[in-house]
Amino acid sequence: MTDTSTRQHREVRDGEPAGPDDGVLTVRDLRVTDTAGAEILKGISFDVAPGETVALIGESGSGKSMTAKALMGVLPAGLSASGDCRLGTQPLLRLGDRERRAVSGAMISLLLQDPFTILNPLTTVGTHLAESITAGGSPPGAAIADQVRERLEQVGLGEIEERYPFELSGGMRQRVALAAAIARDPAVLMADEPTTALDATSQRRLLQLLQQSQRARGMSLLLITHDLRVALSMSDRVLVMRHGEIVESGTAAQIGNDPAHSYTAQLLASEVPVRERLVQLRPVPRPALDPAPISDHPSRVSAKSGDLLRVTGLRKAYGGGRRSSVKQALQGVDLVVGEGRSVGIVGGSGSGKTTLARCVLGLVTADAGTIELTSDSEGSIDISDRSALTTTARGAATRAIQCVFQDPYASLNPSHTVGFTLAEAVGQRLRLAGTRGSRAEIADEVEALLDEVQLDLALASRQPGKLSGGQRQRVAIARALAMRPRLLVCDEPVAALDASVQLEILEVFRRTAERGISMLFITHDLAVARQVTQDLVVVCEGEVVERGSTEDVIDAPSHEYTRNLVAAVPTGKRSWLD
Repeated sequence: MTDTSTRQHREVRDGEPAGPDDGVLTVRDLRVTDTAGAEILKGISFDVAPGETVALIGESGSGKSMTAKALMGVLPAGLSASGDCRLGTQPLLRLGDRERRAVSGAMISLLLQDPFTILNPLTTVGTHLAESITAGGSPPGAAIADQVRERLEQVGLGEIEERYPFELSGGMRQRVALAAAIARDPAVLMADEPTTALDATSQRRLLQLLQQSQRARGMSLLLITHDLRVALSMSDRVLVMRHGEIVESGTAAQIGNDPAHSYTAQLLASEVPVRERLVQLRPVPRPALDPAPISDHPSRVSAKSGDLLRVTGLRKAYGGGRRSSVKQALQGVDLVVGEGRSVGIVGGSGSGKTTLARCVLGLVTADAGTIELTSDSEGSIDISDRSALTTTARGAATRAIQCVFQDPYASLNPSHTVGFTLAEAVGQRLRLAGTRGSRAEIADEVEALLDEVQLDLALASRQPGKLSGGQRQRVAIARALAMRPRLLVCDEPVAALDASVQLEILEVFRRTAERGISMLFITHDLAVARQVTQDLVVVCEGEVVERGSTEDVIDAPSHEYTRNLVAAVPTGKRSWLD
């Protein structure tokens, strides 16, 4: 590893800083402070040259997105920016409202992670793009429709002008957002986590389109991401941020092959591989105490033989109203989850993964097919339609099957403390079982649950808003475990987390599986599936196209769709997008 002094902040330390005419975007001593004077950005400096791709990487809270918001003039209330930041000769931090409107979209544009934040669900795609194109002055009316079609073709979309955002898949919505962001051919595009919520094939396709659009326009790109493999595959240079500072910068090859800063090396080490299952994801200490209150957990014994969950011929369709055609989300899906087995469900956006999970959880009812659960007390229960179950059977299904969703922000009540949330879950389980526990017994179990997911007991008094994303997801897992489930349904539970936090959460899931709890693990990330699942089911357009052991499916896929999924996993090399 080379000396950090030769590489960190290279563009600032090597001679005099570049002037505003030497690059499209120049940032000098950018600082963002709150009303109390605390610094969120601590004087960062960098350049983005014409046609260059610069990746800004770092974990949540490092200041990546705050950098983009400061440059676009859209900081949250209570924050202010200072420094010398120029787009050509335009002083970005000193623009008035009228000047800002003239620059935004035409000279510098922002593509966000979630297209729903920039696409009005009540406005058609064509109207969105027309408004983006005409923001700087209306062209002749007859030309607008042609320009809208041209922009859609540039991002690989057909005639969808009359459709609404909610009628599109996640990948299609993000393409529309890209078309809107480049509608006025900006000199600089800032893409803030543009593919985080997409499956691997949609991610690669969008990044290919982004790269093609950049080359066609000679556009500069500031790519903001926590995915180091994507950054290394896409960028000419990489800037590594931590705690509001740039701690290292260099070419993609330098950063990927010879990181100078220990934090960069840590980020590289946090990337889980798709071609092998790591023996240990992260050295996590075992619980210091024996969680006695849950020692009778049925899944703590050795795994039983037989099937815990059997799904047969499951079908589910959506739509069919005046404006939309019928969408076949599931088309005769068969699935088996054995006792103590971890089964992964992978597939692209719109493949039916989440619909399958919702049917198993009883959140939606399938149109046809059966879902059978083997219950210790009730025998085999048909849980296809939860509303048709007896109270006893419904309670058994609720106790046996619990879920962990993607967004821990949305799955926890922000007004309740962690301790209250877990105690409430323990109390619900006891009520469903027809018993009650004393306050002391419930408190002991809450402590054991926190210990099981490696959280300090002191966090029990905090609300979710005062926890990190990883801590919130651990609380969500603990709440699910409080019901002592036999099956844990996990729907993209680490997709919104940084790589290093992902490792910690995946280690928790592994330890959960070691206790014999079965898992139905839904993910679009094959590298994640490799680390936590034993069996893999590949779903495409509502049908199972391949199944087998996780190792066999990933290493020797037999179906073309699976082969495309494997090929779409970011490699960290420029050839990945070819």
